[in-house]
Amino acid sequence: MILSAVVLAIPYANSTWLVLALISVSMTGSAVANALNASLLLDLLDSTDDAGKATGLLVTGGNVFGLLAPIDRLGSSLRPQPLGRVGALSR
Repeated sequence: MILSAVVLAIPYANSTWLVLALISVSMTGSAVANALNASLLLDLLDSTDDAGKATGLLVTGGNVFGLLAPIDRLGSSLRPQPLGRVGALSR
């Protein structure tokens, strides 16, 4: 998951190729983290009959929390913030 944080260096990139490389590394890190979470989940299950239910809960939970994370609830309106609460504190 730390590998996907290289996307924070994009504002300092001065070349299109560097931006493309940083995004590629970030997406690779994100995919690896997702695969590691899924494999850990499937390793911890008692029976293989529950694999579909557990994977569905993992994906649904990840999507719900991913959607809720960048919303600023401190302001008067719900507006997306690029860094979540950090963006809300910069007013």
